[in-house]
Amino acid sequence: MDESTEYYKYIPHHQQKVWEEAGWVFDKDLGPPHAAYASLFRWPHETAPVMPDNTGVIIMKTLPEIGENE
Repeated sequence: MDESTEYYKYIPHHQQKVWEEAGWVFDKDLGPPHAAYASLFRWPHETAPVMPDNTGVIIMKTLPEIGENE
């Protein structure tokens, strides 16, 4: 990683613990209206940033077609 490279990420409040466990640190609150939803985090390490798994999972439920369960 280039010494002049800094990594920042907007992290939704409900995902902060996952990103902190991956090594990211809180940098600052965002101004309104963004502060209601997320904070700015910084990657403080000299390695490439770690991106936690499963931070944007979409769960899809499919409904059976009419007559499929008859």
